Amino acid sequence: MTPHSPSSNAARPWTRSRPWRRRKLEMQSPRCSQVAIRPRSWRKKRSPTLVVSYSASGSTCAIALRSRRLSVARSELAGDLGGPAYGKELLVVAKSAREPEELRVTAVEALGRTRDRAYVGELERLYRAGPLSIRAAAVRATGEVEPPGFDARCKQLILSQEPNEVRSAAVRVLARFKPGLNLLLDLQQQQQLPAELKNLATTLVNASRDPEIHKRANMLLPPLVSSNKKRIPPIQELMWRAGDAERGRKVFNAETGPKCGSCHSVGGKKTVGPDLANIGVKLGKDGLYDSILNPSAGIAPDFYMWVIETKTQGEVIGIITEDAPQRVVVKTDATAEVRLKPAEIKSRRRSHLSLMPEDLMNYMTEQQLVDVVEYLKTLQADRSASR
Repeated sequence: MTPHSPSSNAARPWTRSRPWRRRKLEMQSPRCSQVAIRPRSWRKKRSPTLVVSYSASGSTCAIALRSRRLSVARSELAGDLGGPAYGKELLVVAKSAREPEELRVTAVEALGRTRDRAYVGELERLYRAGPLSIRAAAVRATGEVEPPGFDARCKQLILSQEPNEVRSAAVRVLARFKPGLNLLLDLQQQQQLPAELKNLATTLVNASRDPEIHKRANMLLPPLVSSNKKRIPPIQELMWRAGDAERGRKVFNAETGPKCGSCHSVGGKKTVGPDLANIGVKLGKDGLYDSILNPSAGIAPDFYMWVIETKTQGEVIGIITEDAPQRVVVKTDATAEVRLKPAEIKSRRRSHLSLMPEDLMNYMTEQQLVDVVEYLKTLQADRSASR
């Protein structure tokens, strides 16, 4: 087998990062070959296949789909290959309002992995307006391209009034390299780092292995600690820890500790926070850890916090559950609400902080956190109903 033959791993770089398996090889000409591949996760005999054509030199010529269901897989594969040849196709998908949001996000991220600066202008337009998931993906993708001066642009985003999801993406971009980490620490030193992004920045700067960054972080953004005062490891390390779902369920529902069940329902009566009956489908383990450790990094519109200045009760802070001409109802915590007449309200402004406490980790141990995440992964109502 030669290094550039169609069956060699050198000619199939995607096999190292995606769980594809080769199904069939058809030699079309001495200079170009085709391989039909299918993800391992598709078990049905008639599942669609993805056709990859490449030259005898090992470079990919084209990617074709035999089913629209493989559109996400195609975009992921194009991103893994990282070649600028797919940029135009990916951009069309990324900008198309007719395509599913998940596919558009995948296309935006893959476009960033081409590292082609010709698309920086298009990526900037994508992160200025549109669905939040696509805007955040466009910020991350622009960071992959690394255009000159983007660190300064990320700083502007962080200090702006843009949605938390977009600003959080800018924090993550800065945290990829030492200059960006120092910029985050500078913002904290100058007391400019927004409170709603502080936990995320703390998590990221303390994950750095650079001794200088580590020293500055200990002084300016000390690591998050658990209830037993132990430092919380990076999320990537936590994901390898073994948890117990039953223990996690008990911690979740306990009346002491983090008191998760006092704000979140699991398919039952609605409470102040989002229902989590299907959270195990929506988020992977990394997303679950992120939502607990960095609760303000992303907030659904239905759960925005509002600061309402009143004539009779001072400042009222909470989630508006009813906003009618006759009354405004504000949920201030899991068990209390305030009813106001519109005439009582002097002003209102949206807070960028989540109602979920930023210091939740102070109320459970590291193992309890791992157990709670293990329990949350079992909450998959939609998947159970479809069986």
